[in-house]
Formats: sequence, structure tokens, C-alpha cells
Amino acid sequence: MEFVQPMVDHAHRELNLLEPAAPIVRVSAPGAFEIPLMVQALAELDRYSAILAMGIILEGETAHATLIAKGVTQALLDISLKFHVPVIHAVLFVKNQTQAHERSIATEHNRGIQAARAAVISQS
Repeated sequence: MEFVQPMVDHAHRELNLLEPAAPIVRVSAPGAFEIPLMVQALAELDRYSAILAMGIILEGETAHATLIAKGVTQALLDISLKFHVPVIHAVLFVKNQTQAHERSIATEHNRGIQAARAAVISQS
């Protein structure tokens, strides 16, 4: 959560700048593996023009994180195709906390900002 919330906050600010009237709904998942379930629940409602999926998966010493990252990626793609809604994939699989910081807290390569922009562009 230390890295996810700043990424979400950056995305929220960017969406408010780009589309001030756009409704924004935040939904939390207990972990990265549960993100697709939350995204699917939102997609099933057929109310949203885009869904931003955000999270951080830190690479560990075993294959567990890799398996989670692959499963999440495939599930998000499947949901997007099934429900015909752009699912912006910002569930990051990073090697260390430095990479997580650069992509979630710092602004130069912030995936929250990039995800917000991608959501807006997907509506053009």
C-alpha cells in the first residue's frame, strides 16, 4: 500500500485535470491477485467508460510474484475483451522498491499519471 496509494492519488489528480466532470469511483482489493475480481465486478455493471487497475507486485526470490503478475495480466486482458471496456493495466511488476518508487511516487515515470492519460485517450 505504501506505493499503491500515491499512484492512485496521481491518477486521480490527472483525471481531474484532464476530465474535471468525469465521475471517479475507487474500489480497493486486498492484494494484486484480487484486482481482476474487482475489475470484473465493475465491468459487469456496464457503467464505466474505462477502468484503471493499479497495484504493485514486488519480485521475490521465488516464482510466486511472477505467477501472480502473469495471472493478473491475462485476467485483465480477458475482462477488457469480454466486456468491451478499456482496462488500463497499471499493476506493476517491479524488481525492487526503487523501481516501485520511480513508477508510483515520483512523477517522471509515474504509472498513475500514465494510466489516467491512457483512460482519457481511450475515450477519444
